[in-house]
Amino acid sequence: MDQIVEITGWTIGMQKVSCTELLRDSLGLGLADAKQLTDAILIGTNQRLVIKSRAAAEELVGKLNAIGVTASVA
Repeated sequence: MDQIVEITGWTIGMQKVSCTELLRDSLGLGLADAKQLTDAILIGTNQRLVIKSRAAAEELVGKLNAIGVTASVA
C-alpha cells in the first residue's frame, strides 16, 4: 500500500546537495527534477511524495531528517 511522505520545511544547515541526491535515488528522479524538488522545499512549498511501502517511507523520512529536512510519514 502506498504511503505519503510529507515534507513541511527545513532547518538551518540543511544539506542541499545531499537532499537532491537522496530524492533522486529514492524516487528515481532525474537530476533536474530532483533539483527542482529540493528548490521547492527551500522556498517553503510543502511537498507530498508517494512511496511504495511503509518501510521505505520511514527510511526516507529518517534520512531526510538527518540532513535537515522536516519530513514525516502522513
